[in-house]
Amino acid sequence: MNIKTKNLFKVLVIALTMLFAMALALGISGAWYNTTRQANGTFSMANGIVIDYSGFGQGTDVWAEDSSAEFLLFGNQNSMLPGDSVSLNDASIKANSSSADFFARVKLEYKFFTDTLGETEITDQIADYSAFVSTPTFASGWVNSGYNDGWFYYATGSTLNAMPKADYVNIFAASQAITLNIDAPGFNHEGGGYQYSNEILIKRIEIVLTIQTLQANTDAAAFEGWGIAAQYTDAAGVVYTQNNDETWTLTDGTALAGNSSNTTVTYSARIYTSSYSYTVLSQINNQDVVAIGDAAFLNAAQLTAVEIPTTVTSLGSRAFEGTGLTAVTLPESVEAVGEDALATNSLTEVTIENDQAVITGIETAGIPTASTINVPGAVFNDYETSLGISYTGLTQAAAPLVASLGLAYEYNSSTQSYTVTGIGECTDTSIVIPETYDDGENGKHNVTKIGWRAFNVNTYITEVNIPNNVLVIDEGAFNACFNLTSVIMGNSVLYINAEAFRSCTSLNYISLSSNLTALGTYAFESCIALTDITLPTSLLTIGQGAFHGSGLTSISIPNQVIEIGLGAFFACMNLETAIISNSVTHIGIDGFAECSKLISINFVGERVQTLSLEQGAFYGCGISEIIFPVNTIGTDIALQEYVL
Repeated sequence: MNIKTKNLFKVLVIALTMLFAMALALGISGAWYNTTRQANGTFSMANGIVIDYSGFGQGTDVWAEDSSAEFLLFGNQNSMLPGDSVSLNDASIKANSSSADFFARVKLEYKFFTDTLGETEITDQIADYSAFVSTPTFASGWVNSGYNDGWFYYATGSTLNAMPKADYVNIFAASQAITLNIDAPGFNHEGGGYQYSNEILIKRIEIVLTIQTLQANTDAAAFEGWGIAAQYTDAAGVVYTQNNDETWTLTDGTALAGNSSNTTVTYSARIYTSSYSYTVLSQINNQDVVAIGDAAFLNAAQLTAVEIPTTVTSLGSRAFEGTGLTAVTLPESVEAVGEDALATNSLTEVTIENDQAVITGIETAGIPTASTINVPGAVFNDYETSLGISYTGLTQAAAPLVASLGLAYEYNSSTQSYTVTGIGECTDTSIVIPETYDDGENGKHNVTKIGWRAFNVNTYITEVNIPNNVLVIDEGAFNACFNLTSVIMGNSVLYINAEAFRSCTSLNYISLSSNLTALGTYAFESCIALTDITLPTSLLTIGQGAFHGSGLTSISIPNQVIEIGLGAFFACMNLETAIISNSVTHIGIDGFAECSKLISINFVGERVQTLSLEQGAFYGCGISEIIFPVNTIGTDIALQEYVL
């Protein structure tokens, strides 16, 4: 391979690499097509789309070797400037019948140079292009991206309602031209060239039209008003739209409202009656969710609780207006809220964690005047001034939690997430697990798991705060942490695995995730100081020996639990009452055995359909009565020997 061929191959590789990177960045199905061929009037791109620029007249330069086609409308290798104007009225993109579904975008760039050959570009130093050149009007159907990046978009059959005329898509309105303003102050210069200031002498101006076309497939781009935008829908039906900088905005949360009768909602494979909670995603495809958009949850009356991650910086106008929220926490990341974002009559408490300044727009956020508003002490006086005397419930909130430093982590490339694996170099006794972590090599990702025996037999830690994003507390994660007294758990935790808190003999308080589905075997065995626990309605299974020997005085088994495992509450010596939902169909061997103070079992619900009580289910208890619903007569109740 000779040098010339090698160089050509290198250029092609670079071009293809840039093309692939742009496709990924846009988050779009389909493929961008481009060319590197000399242009001379029209050119058929690889996807069948024809670029017709014969109307430019002076467009004579080459196609750029990147992911687009560039036309140098005027300006060349000579030192002189071109004529006064360039006609644009005939510029168009043509779609033939084999490429009816396509997207396109164009951009005009004005480049100013101080020399003849262009080695010194001073574009960034030019403060006002309009002093020298006119800006043309784009044809009907071309819409600005809205991000001041210069791109204009067009699509066939999209929400732009633009259709090609005679198989052509016109880029510019009729009789449009780019004109040099030769009368602009300082434009002419006696010594040749054109002077912008005393320091900058313009020798050459280039105006470049860049055209990109996308051949769509059946899974191609979604459209969000102005042009091409990737979208993501989570398991709950909530829609997120990708921003120009690849971050995400929650754009439609009302999908959570459920069926037409508005009485139930399906979410994460569970049914919520009359109300539901939602945790806003913090990342999608490794990019942060930074905003909750305008009217995102407007009139979603069944939404009663929401968790907002620390990646979110703004709430749009009317974002939560008309919801059933009773309380909401705005994390320290939130810097702005839109008008009536929190205008909901049920709202009684708002907690603001940003301790740097008054959140922009908080005065018009529509917070009911009877609400309690908790704000950091550092900015309490500022909020008093900003909100005024209407908010009599203004209080100073506790300082936000700060994530513990020095913990050990492991990166999982398949899930692109981190697991906490141990105490590492952390010296905190009150451990705060972070929502995200960056090891400097694999980038910033969610912390989704507390790993196998991560804090096993750690006798120093006394408190643990587990945030949203953590999904799993793995086997033996806090086993035998003898001085651990308190655990606060975010609402993303789905599984507490075997022996997770076994022999935490000082544990006297734990708040379980409202989305918890499973308690593993011996999860809280020998937690003798744990006298009270609230099991969430999401819970499906209680594993073998889950509360064996714990200090519980009462327990209520929620509706959805089907089975109480072998010895689940064995030897809970202080347990006096047990309320069991009629969803329970099976209580395993020794399920409540040796609970000597347990005198009453109450099965609640309309009726018990089927119930199997295994051997010794209540053996050694002081039970004097088992209460069944009145209409349970005829139920199949199987009592094994020595149940009582």
